[in-house]
Amino acid sequence: MDFSLNCWIPSLSGFTKIKEFKNSQLLLLSKYILNQDHEGTSECFNYIISENILDKNINLTRFDKWFILCFLRAVNISPALFLKTTNSANIPCNVELSLFDLLTKLSEINSNPQFNILLENITFTVSTSNNLFSVEPVIDSIKTLKINDQVISSFNEIKTLLHSFDNIKNYLAQELVKYDNNSQDYIIHNENKTINLNSIRVHVFDNTLFFFLRSIFLPYCKGLYEKYYNLMKYTKLDFYSINSLTPGESEIFLNLYKQDEESKFQTNEINIQ
Repeated sequence: MDFSLNCWIPSLSGFTKIKEFKNSQLLLLSKYILNQDHEGTSECFNYIISENILDKNINLTRFDKWFILCFLRAVNISPALFLKTTNSANIPCNVELSLFDLLTKLSEINSNPQFNILLENITFTVSTSNNLFSVEPVIDSIKTLKINDQVISSFNEIKTLLHSFDNIKNYLAQELVKYDNNSQDYIIHNENKTINLNSIRVHVFDNTLFFFLRSIFLPYCKGLYEKYYNLMKYTKLDFYSINSLTPGESEIFLNLYKQDEESKFQTNEINIQ
């Protein structure tokens, strides 16, 4: 039996059960992230969600997926989010934020809007893509295109048409950016004038959510093999046992080992004296 947690799903305004995020999943994810394979990273994120969510019938939006992955990062790795910046005197400093606070603030936003964009005799029906990363986010957001009485819903046909008319594609991009910028929802909103920190909005029509996810997992992908080595060497756990742990549990084992070593060192000092 796998341990599971209640995770809020914004589009449902309710909770669902999510299994823990394991080291084996972080190891797989790290290969894509460190190789800067954005499409592979997005597919791996989707794989992790499909493996961990117990209710396979939920139709998850892009924002739902983002929310789940932030939740797993907070619960099974760390809720702390450290940002490097400078203060008003231009001196480097770190800012610590809580992912739980961010998720609480963003739990009720309209994460899956759908509306029409009119351009002369063409009506574009747009909605957010379910993909966390899109090579062509504008085209991926067009669900149907209506010219006079003809409706086109084929992705390839829409793609071919928009590639033939860059001015239309650019207009759509501007409208989608305008929609996102009119949103009052922020992932990070800097109200502290003593530090230099860029505000980050919830942009659902571009790859902002994806790159935010990538940035919060990246630090834990670096040095992961060294952590495996240390766990095998000092705690005597084998590779497969480490795979079954969460990253947070791995850190607990390493910290317990360090405490034991410090305790032995202090005992030896007392005996010498």
